[in-house]
Amino acid sequence: MLTSSSESQRARKREIDAVQDKISQHEIGVEKELQEQEEMHQTIAELNSRREDHLARRDELKSQIAEVQHAISKRRQAQVQHQKQLDGQARHNGPELHFWETSLCLRIDGTGCEDHLKFIFTHIDEKHWDKECWFELSMETSEYDVLETYPALEKDSLQSVLERLNESRELASFLKAMRSLFEDAVRA
Repeated sequence: MLTSSSESQRARKREIDAVQDKISQHEIGVEKELQEQEEMHQTIAELNSRREDHLARRDELKSQIAEVQHAISKRRQAQVQHQKQLDGQARHNGPELHFWETSLCLRIDGTGCEDHLKFIFTHIDEKHWDKECWFELSMETSEYDVLETYPALEKDSLQSVLERLNESRELASFLKAMRSLFEDAVRA
């Protein structure tokens, strides 16, 4: 009986060892699962933080887009209003320009420089109707200035006409006076 009881004890010891191994493996498994669970919670927290950052950035971008769209809308409205004003002014300028072109034999050209215009008169010289007399007017500053003329005009007369223009701001009387100066210059 002793042998059978010692065999029985050995079997029980093996069973106990096997159960302890299983318990140990189970504890290791539970520990790994807890560690994985903690890592998952950290990852979830990081993802939630990133998500919140992205949502805040998205809201900020939406706000900036709305501001830009509002600014664009205002500029478009201003452009439309300005174009309406230009169109209205063009309706008035067309007939007036036609009048000056026909009554004074005047043509207005650009010079390639902003705020500079070239005024060209014809029909001044009775012998040569197509001969052109011209001057270049600068409007860069608050004071008008004649930069160049052809043919050359008397400085004092030109200065007097320019002073009247800068005082009165009446371009019509200035153009008439310039035509007169050219007529005098051609006759001389």
